Amino acid sequence: MIVGVSMPMWETGYVGVAFGPREHFDVEVRPIMRVCGVHTLDLGRLARYKWGCVSTLAAKLTGYAMLVDPYGIANSLASRLGVPRPTLLGAIWDAVGRLVCEEHKGMMGAELDEEVPSGAIKCAASMPCGDACEASKFFASAASMGVGGVEIRDVRDRVTREALGWLGLR
Repeated sequence: MIVGVSMPMWETGYVGVAFGPREHFDVEVRPIMRVCGVHTLDLGRLARYKWGCVSTLAAKLTGYAMLVDPYGIANSLASRLGVPRPTLLGAIWDAVGRLVCEEHKGMMGAELDEEVPSGAIKCAASMPCGDACEASKFFASAASMGVGGVEIRDVRDRVTREALGWLGLR
């Protein structure tokens, strides 16, 4: 199994996660892009009239969106706790990585976009953004735009507690 993790619209705080056998993504993602005439599954980078095509065809992909808001959490806690923002961001991304690892035990690799730190997913080899990552962009952007029936998991409180615990700041 391969997992894609992305945060294409960092302003919204949604992290997309797509998972499944690599072959599944090889067979599904590129054909969706070809049929819909798009270069990405990130709805935020597409014309609105393309959303219906992408959303309909992407419904067969497996994944979800996590509402994390790593930058918002780090910004609010850094000044209040007097902890450097980069330290908090690292702890937050580590907590996100642990959630992904818990959910997808035995994954062979994690494809990450440029917004997700390469060391965040410690239980699998990090790989550059490919088809699984592209699929994860759909889940994050669809949740951000309010499109489709994407499962949304609000993990902000859990991630905050874990990050603060890891830093000894509970």
